[in-house]
Amino acid sequence: PRFEQRMVCPSGKVFQFSHGSTIVALPDGRLVCAWYAGSREKGDDVVIAGSTLEAGTSEWSEPRVIVDTPGKSEGNPVLFLNSDGTLWLFYQTMYGSGEGRTRQGTGWTTCLVKAITSEDGGDTWSAERTLIDEQGHLTRNKAEMLEDGTILLPIQDERNWSSAILISSDQGVTWKMTEPIDCGLGFHDGNIEPALLTRKDGSILCLMRTGSDRYRTWKSVSTDNGRHWTRPVEIDVPNPNAALDLLRLESGNVLMALNPVPEGNRKRLSLWLSTDDAETWTVFRDVENAEDSYASYPALIRGRDGTIHTTYSRPHRRIKHSTANQTRG
Repeated sequence: PRFEQRMVCPSGKVFQFSHGSTIVALPDGRLVCAWYAGSREKGDDVVIAGSTLEAGTSEWSEPRVIVDTPGKSEGNPVLFLNSDGTLWLFYQTMYGSGEGRTRQGTGWTTCLVKAITSEDGGDTWSAERTLIDEQGHLTRNKAEMLEDGTILLPIQDERNWSSAILISSDQGVTWKMTEPIDCGLGFHDGNIEPALLTRKDGSILCLMRTGSDRYRTWKSVSTDNGRHWTRPVEIDVPNPNAALDLLRLESGNVLMALNPVPEGNRKRLSLWLSTDDAETWTVFRDVENAEDSYASYPALIRGRDGTIHTTYSRPHRRIKHSTANQTRG
């Protein structure tokens, strides 16, 4: 058994606020992590920052700014390595006021989803492009690539707290959005931050954060490669209005990273294991049990050597990186 933890860029620049990390493994063994950072969430100085962990090393590089729209807040980066070797960074830029709690016409409801690409593993990046020419949509969890090369990028609509999927069948040249995945509870109470998993029968599972006081995870399923989705139902997986993530292991079993304590508690972050293709779950291990602060917004990937990598906010001023080998399941 092996379990290690480190801070991303422990001796480097520390932003006042860091949150919403994403991580990807490159073919040469490097890990790339990105997150949004600035003086506070939704502050007009918030940028997308990034850091790299070289193969065989234990310390992340000094963070650098990847995206900075002057006077605007960035948010929720998502790294994705395409089958052709192109590294994508999806994110959103906020065009309305970021003061106070988000209301209709402010904050997250005024975001545009954008993307940049890199052909050299994140050393240099292309000019930005806008994927959805309509404000109000956000990314959060990693994209899913199907066997035929189709890319599914999960998104949410902050204006009514529903989810949807952006689909590209041409390596990201064009994108089409599905119909909403919507439980119908509306702004601040619906189902957001979808996480995707292709199941063994070919269907695609979508698990989503709840905004309601039911404290349960929402579930939807697609049987046609993400084009159409069932109406969301609640399942017996706790959700304290917080993000989660899913990962297929080498064994074929499934790992989920989540805050397992309901009723608004993001202090404990755990990995749960499913041996029946995400139908039922058992506790794999706790990643963090933070008595005095948050451990939240996990991003899960499997490294080239099978190592399980988790990055998360701990607390919102820093990003933490945990690694574990698969000792069972």
